Amino acid sequence: MGRFFITFLAWAICYATCKAQTSKPDTIYAEYVQEEIQLDGKPDEAVWKRAVHINNFTQRELNIGEPATERTEVAILYTAKTLYIGFWGYDRNPQKIIAREMKRDFDWGGEDNFEVIIDTYNDDRNGFLFAINPNAARADAQVLNNGESFNKFWNGVWDAKTTITDEG
Repeated sequence: MGRFFITFLAWAICYATCKAQTSKPDTIYAEYVQEEIQLDGKPDEAVWKRAVHINNFTQRELNIGEPATERTEVAILYTAKTLYIGFWGYDRNPQKIIAREMKRDFDWGGEDNFEVIIDTYNDDRNGFLFAINPNAARADAQVLNNGESFNKFWNGVWDAKTTITDEG
């Protein structure tokens, strides 16, 4: 009985820990729009306000699986030809935002950034990574084998604009 209880307890702890690393909802749905979107770093058109925003992000570094320390929101819109990802990264101390790089394919690991991987193959293993920093510097890469390797020479055709405000 004691051995069963220890095994069950270990399983319960592992299950709770793994489950805590996935926040719900864990899916975002893009909204089709016909209105014109201005790519100006200010996602303030009415369609952005109507779009479904997700904000239940968890940490990937420092305290993995814990709620994000700053409010973060993302919404996705698309037209017949374009996919738009709106990102609101709030910061209680926007003067401490770290963004040095301005060049294409910057090294995004050493400063504040927003990253998204799009699984165009729908295989949960491969896709394309897009990263921007607060200066609107862009980096992209093809992601292979669950992130075991990256093709940083891949360059997609895309653009980004950002604005730093008193809220982040």
